[in-house]
Amino acid sequence: IASFECWHKYSKKFIKMLYNNDKTNALINSCENCIDLGNGLGYSTKALMECFPTVNFSGTQYEPSEQYDYNMFLKNNIVTLKPGIKVDCFIGFEYMEHIKAPIEHLEDLLTYKPKCLILANSFNTKAVGHYTEYLHHGEVIDQKAISRLFNKTLRKQGYKKIDTGFWNSRPAVWVALTNL
Repeated sequence: IASFECWHKYSKKFIKMLYNNDKTNALINSCENCIDLGNGLGYSTKALMECFPTVNFSGTQYEPSEQYDYNMFLKNNIVTLKPGIKVDCFIGFEYMEHIKAPIEHLEDLLTYKPKCLILANSFNTKAVGHYTEYLHHGEVIDQKAISRLFNKTLRKQGYKKIDTGFWNSRPAVWVALTNL
């Protein structure tokens, strides 16, 4: 139920925004391989495939989770991120706040050197599966500070948030400075 609610309330809207925005549409269409992070039951990955048919989309799901075993659409398209695979873009809607150490996970993703990341994080909201405290290299970080640290990490790793005109920068679109 939670996966469907996230799809219905957030992901569907975000995908429509990305598709209808000239900047984000062009950016995604310039990618060869995109990964939909935490794709739940696969609704978002399937919709991304339909909106951007020239892009190869795959979904990931954190193990263990109830959605991992019941992926309806993408049984053969769930990937395990392994060193050496080419990833141009990571897309994550309402994903990072469900990870206890999101900065370390972000740092792992950045080792793939994607040209962009499209993320809709809500670290400061209270919801099922969100943490009130996060971990960063063993240090406890409260939920108010994690968002700033997350953005600081992206800037330090050579990414810049581009202006899309989306309300509250959600989803936020980060592009590698080497691609600007």
